[in-house]
Amino acid sequence: MTWDDPSIPDVEVLYRRVPDKPDFLVPDLLGDEKRPSRTAFQWDPDGISVYRESLLQSASLDASAVAKIPTHMVFGFCVVVPRFHGAGVVNDPVEDDPPAGFAHALVRCEKPRPDKTRRREVSTALADLSQRVL
Repeated sequence: MTWDDPSIPDVEVLYRRVPDKPDFLVPDLLGDEKRPSRTAFQWDPDGISVYRESLLQSASLDASAVAKIPTHMVFGFCVVVPRFHGAGVVNDPVEDDPPAGFAHALVRCEKPRPDKTRRREVSTALADLSQRVL
């Protein structure tokens, strides 16, 4: 599997499902909303799971298809964010995640699980630059 698909545009929005748990959310100092922490963007052995907005839209779905239960929040960020920090995005459809599994993708680096410093850099950028969409 390649680590970055150049056919996925920099402006594409990616969604990340985040449980409403203290480790994953922190208070937003500028408002009453919660913001994702770096921990909300943990690396699995193959990368960080996300969902492509354009693929969801092509099936007439939106960010609500990503949330599994009412306490899940969904945050979005553009593909350019991980790319700016040396990571890429690849499609990774999964069958066991209806209805959004077909739109599943991974944020990954050339090495699927990069060193701790790179993981921290990418995760921090995603947390800092994501916006709540649901």
